[in-house]
Amino acid sequence: MNSSTASSNIPEMIPIRPHPYQETAVAEAEKAFSNGLRRIIVAMATGTGKTITAALIIQRVLQREPQARILWLAHTEELIAQAARTLRLFFPDHRVGIVMADQNDPAAQIVVATVQTASIEARFRQMGSVFDLVVVDELQHSLSQTYLRLLDWLRAFDNDGPRLVGLTATPERGDGQALSKVWQKVVFVFSLPEAIMRGFLSDVRPIAVPLNIDLDAVAMKGKDFDPDALGDALLKTKIAETTVEAYLTHASDTKSIVFAASVAQSRRTADVFNKQGIVAASVDGSMSKARRRAILAAFHGNKIRVLVNCQLLVEGYDEPDVETVIIARPTQIKSQYLQMLGRGTRRAPNKAVCTVIDFIGATQRHSLISSPVLFGLDPQDTAQWTVTEAIQHKASQGTDDLLIQRLLQTQDNSHHIQPAMPLHWLPAGDGWLVSAGSAGAVVMQPRGEGWHLDLVNGRIVESLTPVPVWRELAIGIAEDVVRRAAALTFADPNARWRLKAATEKQLRVLSRWGIASSHNMTAGEASDAITLAAVQGGRRN
Repeated sequence: MNSSTASSNIPEMIPIRPHPYQETAVAEAEKAFSNGLRRIIVAMATGTGKTITAALIIQRVLQREPQARILWLAHTEELIAQAARTLRLFFPDHRVGIVMADQNDPAAQIVVATVQTASIEARFRQMGSVFDLVVVDELQHSLSQTYLRLLDWLRAFDNDGPRLVGLTATPERGDGQALSKVWQKVVFVFSLPEAIMRGFLSDVRPIAVPLNIDLDAVAMKGKDFDPDALGDALLKTKIAETTVEAYLTHASDTKSIVFAASVAQSRRTADVFNKQGIVAASVDGSMSKARRRAILAAFHGNKIRVLVNCQLLVEGYDEPDVETVIIARPTQIKSQYLQMLGRGTRRAPNKAVCTVIDFIGATQRHSLISSPVLFGLDPQDTAQWTVTEAIQHKASQGTDDLLIQRLLQTQDNSHHIQPAMPLHWLPAGDGWLVSAGSAGAVVMQPRGEGWHLDLVNGRIVESLTPVPVWRELAIGIAEDVVRRAAALTFADPNARWRLKAATEKQLRVLSRWGIASSHNMTAGEASDAITLAAVQGGRRN
């Protein structure tokens, strides 16, 4: 969120300020529609706000056409729930209805529906075929026969049919099918490397682990390895044991997601973790929804440290606290790799880096995707650095790599548009707080399925979120408050003053408040103690 960005006429009760790149995406979408295009793609990396961007596009439509009907399509319950929550936050004065399984509100002005339910003819007739704008989430699924039939019913291919906006993290399919069968143009791209370089996603620390496997001998399925054949071959190399060893060596005690090639590999890996005393669980599509939800809830609540899966958490799964992604299944498909990597690059309090462990096998015929490759780097380039550090190092040595030069230009330009910034969050009960200088402190606490923000300044407590919001939005709002309070120095975790000795004034305050101090206490430690005490005292009063 960015305080320099003009308001987008979102109701005042919702403190949302779009990032500049989101405003650009909306402008490009509007320009494409005004130029006669009907079916456009907006591609944005996981965690950069595709849903909010689409909501902004919907908002522009409703401003011009207050009675316009909107249809939002997705293929999983999780994506439907996320979309409905966002749209209800954006449009409190519009009826947002869900059409999915036993939920049925087909007459709402804004309908959020699973493609599976909407493509049932009886349910489709209840919704009616007249929509002015259709949003397709995870558009790479739109070439399925179910989607094509539904789009045909919606008259999406007619010149006077609804406008379509397709959302995706990667505007390509792993099976090589042409998206042009449905879509006319990609109008905006905000890639994962660009988002990382500009600070909107966590930096990546790549770790390459070699495997004793000949990938040239593994059977192919389409353009990638056959999952079952790959899983069998990996198990023969003792991949489960190697995965646990790599975790203990490079990412011990971090909250982690492991991607396996097969269900057998996934389950075996979880078993080995548990035998090592590391609480882990495996999830896959064969288990009941209730069991899967219970495991995901335990992982969210930090009762499970490592979550292993096979092709289940690639899309629509958000757990920003994930610190490590272990890709224990080599792949040649860039879009699939990006989806897996994206499970760990979302920002969270005090999370600056996501460790990514890639398992690399021998091959002469295949081009494997790994995190350094995405940034125009070789694995040896990142032996001791994160990807952004490696790029800066290569730049200092001189490089003619075009991708690296473009990413450096991206980072340079970000200084003119206030890139995302890390904040120094302090644990506070089951939530977090960050100093906003003389304006007080922003306190973020869980509430229901979302997060609530207060600005606490002495005895004055100002609610910043009248309704709970998802955590990434809460973090963005907190950043906005800190910027507007001109308190970046107080909230910067890397500020030099934090390492200096505590000042006499700080020590007097600590003594007056009965807070223990020591002769070697830093200014940062003293500031944190004072901030926590001030917030706790203000809230008690």
